[in-house]
Amino acid sequence: MNELDAFQFAFAKAASGNVQAPAPFWSASDPGLRVYRNNVVSAVASALSSSFPALRRLVGESFFLAMSAAYFDAHPPRGRSLVAYGGDIPEFLEAIPQAASMPYLGDVGRLDRAWLEAHIAADCSPISVDDLAGLDGATLAGLRVALHPSARIVRTDWNVFEIWRSNREEGEATWAPHTALRASLAVLVWRAAGEVESRCLSAAEAAFLTALSPVGTLQSAAEAVAEIVDANVSAIFASALASGVLVSGDGESCR
Repeated sequence: MNELDAFQFAFAKAASGNVQAPAPFWSASDPGLRVYRNNVVSAVASALSSSFPALRRLVGESFFLAMSAAYFDAHPPRGRSLVAYGGDIPEFLEAIPQAASMPYLGDVGRLDRAWLEAHIAADCSPISVDDLAGLDGATLAGLRVALHPSARIVRTDWNVFEIWRSNREEGEATWAPHTALRASLAVLVWRAAGEVESRCLSAAEAAFLTALSPVGTLQSAAEAVAEIVDANVSAIFASALASGVLVSGDGESCR
């Protein structure tokens, strides 16, 4: 490693705060280095704020900035882009003592993350009713189907879906902590016609769609809900088709 490479490597490490800056380049307490460090943390916090808007509004600016700095120290970016940075923010929140009184924040972060992943996922033409016209029952049952590349099923342990959705928009947080109660929910987040959509799933819907991930047959999906009381496979399938969340399992309609 030549001197320039060594300098750049040491500077990147020191600006990230992971190691002490070695002599002879500068002192680790150099105020100029702290300026660069602050700029780096500010850029990371801004990227995470864009990726986790509901989470940021719920915890407030001060907490979110401190959390971003702590997360950056523990998990510095590995790539050149910060668009997808922060994938394990939910687990990080669940592990730090500062968030112990707010155990629902991890699920809020998962929903924010699912929204981002749905937004940037590959495009794919959904299966339409016309695509299935003329298929007999046996062929339809054996049809290989997958979820749209943007589709994410987020399972939460708290009733945070409406709270999360209401805080995706700009403005003050629209809840109080005591409104978060224990509840097992499955939330579908996906992109349809260029817009990210989301809704809660019934137990039968969640089982049906999960059986098609990464790829499954309609028969296997129907079998997955066979023991769920009052499950209406035809209605679930029709709803999934109308939502544009199902694609061909052969992958040819995706790009």
